[in-house]
Amino acid sequence: MEGKQTISISTGTMLRVLGIAAAAWALWQLSSLVLLLLAAIVIASAAEPGVEFFLSKKFPRPLAVVSVYAGVLGVLAAIVWFFIPPILAETSAVLAILPQYLSQAQSLGLPFLQGAGQTSIFDSILSLQDAFVDTGTGVLSFISSLFGGAFYFLLTVVVSIY
Repeated sequence: MEGKQTISISTGTMLRVLGIAAAAWALWQLSSLVLLLLAAIVIASAAEPGVEFFLSKKFPRPLAVVSVYAGVLGVLAAIVWFFIPPILAETSAVLAILPQYLSQAQSLGLPFLQGAGQTSIFDSILSLQDAFVDTGTGVLSFISSLFGGAFYFLLTVVVSIY
C-alpha cells in the first residue's frame, strides 16, 4: 500500500441517512394508515364518474356521493341476498349426503378412492367435512375479525368521501 486513504462522511450525509431511515420506519409503522388512504383514493376515483353523472343532472355533490355509495351497497347487498343463501344451502346438502355417495363409490372398488399407503380421497373429503363442522371453535376470533374488517371498510368509505 502506497498511501493512506481517508474517507470522510459529512454531518449532512449522516443526517440525510438518518432522515431516510426515520421516514422508512414511520411509513412501516403507519402502513395500515397509508393503505387506508390508498384504498380511499381508489374508491373515490371509482365513484367519481357516477358522481359526475349526478352532478350533470343538477344534484348537489353530497347527495350525488351518497347516491353512488347507496347504489353500490344496494347492488352488493342484492348479490349477497340472492346468491349466498342458495350456495350455502347447496353446499351443506352436498356435505350431508357426501359420505353415502363416497361409501357407495368406495364399495365399487374404484382405484382413485383407495389409497395405496396414502390417504384416500374418501378420507380427505371426510376430514374436510369435519373441518366444516368444527368451525364453531373460533367463533369469538371470527366475530372480532369480522367487526374489525367492517370497521376498517367503513373508515375507508368515510375517508374516500372526503
